[in-house]
Amino acid sequence: MSDFATEVGKLNTQMLQKEEALKKSKELLFVEFCNYTGFKSDEMKKKFSEEEKWVLIKSFVIEWSAHFHPLSVKELVDEYLVDSTSSSFFPGLKKWMGFQFF
Repeated sequence: MSDFATEVGKLNTQMLQKEEALKKSKELLFVEFCNYTGFKSDEMKKKFSEEEKWVLIKSFVIEWSAHFHPLSVKELVDEYLVDSTSSSFFPGLKKWMGFQFF
């Protein structure tokens, strides 16, 4: 029963981390969208109709995607492992992969 509780705890932690990462990603993307339009978030809600917002969003996505080239997962992991001053985005990954022994 203890192993089951531990596994459930791990799954819950992973789910919470995923939700937090998605929330942060949405926030960052919205900030970039506001920077693109030159408006603050409250101005976006008041100034534009839904149709106007969609036009802005489509043009933002077209321009943004032309400049955004995400790394593959392998490149992200390699970059993280090389960067000794990185944050704990992948906590314990070095140790898990055998790169850090203590």
